[in-house]
Amino acid sequence: MGSKLGLILSLAFAIEVLCFMGDLSCLQATVAKLDAASISISRIVAERGGVDRKLMIQVFREYGALIEPVTTGSVQVGDVFVYDLVYDYVPISFIEPFAVTIRRSAVIGYID
Repeated sequence: MGSKLGLILSLAFAIEVLCFMGDLSCLQATVAKLDAASISISRIVAERGGVDRKLMIQVFREYGALIEPVTTGSVQVGDVFVYDLVYDYVPISFIEPFAVTIRRSAVIGYID
């Protein structure tokens, strides 16, 4: 009887661990998705000379992320433009939702 009760109680912990492992793998996939998106976004930022409203809408529609410029003021050709990609992540486990943010940069006017 005691071993059955122990098994039942340990299942609660095992389920939490499995949910946490699922969160970690989903979080890794989210960061990989944002990193892949940042490559094409950096090219657009370099071509347009910064982040405009049209790019913000495009990034939200295609990737579900927000793009926030870190560099303020006017930029010229050759300047480094820094931006953040922010994705709201809702975990599987019982943790509160949080934002996953990656910071990337692009050189204005540099197109390879």
